[in-house]
Amino acid sequence: MIVQPAFVKCMGNIKMCEKSCKPILKVEEKKKAVVAVKAEVKKEVVEKPKEWVDTLAPCEFDLYNYKTFYVNHKDKKGEALEETRKMFSAENFNNGYSWWWVKYERYGDEGTIQFKFANLLGGFMQRTDPKLSKFAFGRMLMLGEEPDLNIEGVWMYRSQEIPPLMHDNPQFEYFEKRKLDFMNNAEDFKLIGEFMGAPKEEGTMNGRTIQQSEWFK
Repeated sequence: MIVQPAFVKCMGNIKMCEKSCKPILKVEEKKKAVVAVKAEVKKEVVEKPKEWVDTLAPCEFDLYNYKTFYVNHKDKKGEALEETRKMFSAENFNNGYSWWWVKYERYGDEGTIQFKFANLLGGFMQRTDPKLSKFAFGRMLMLGEEPDLNIEGVWMYRSQEIPPLMHDNPQFEYFEKRKLDFMNNAEDFKLIGEFMGAPKEEGTMNGRTIQQSEWFK
């Protein structure tokens, strides 16, 4: 085709190469290096941070069976709590759980009408992720009389801090929180017993009427 008059007139005379060109290997090596770096960067981005539960120290404590034991025990305020202290003293417990007191911080006229405050407590318990049951056990009470009602409770959490799943509850930020020294402080020990051993309904706790009680188990 390249010797045809029409082609020559348009493109001119074409000469064939006398020898073949050698590939430039350095350029290829550079491309491979760039691809390797990109792959490494991508790998670093994909790596996920450790889950909260993976950061916990091992703890030989059967929470499921403990909940069954406690809820069904007749003396929740005394004997059941003493048994709990023995479990916390076990060799392989490793400070695996901690106790916390919480109290709802009322705003405006909250706590003045019983049924409205009961709905608030019910909503809080519903918004607490059921997945948390693997890591927590608690009792919430609505105490007092109209127009001075309060929501308080005690919780036992896996680890020495409150689990992220609890903080995922949007209402939890409106609660005052205090860590309790279950093992060494007599007042804290007594407080936990009062909440865990409070009557289910139609009772009092430290002179305050129990309007509503909720277990998280």
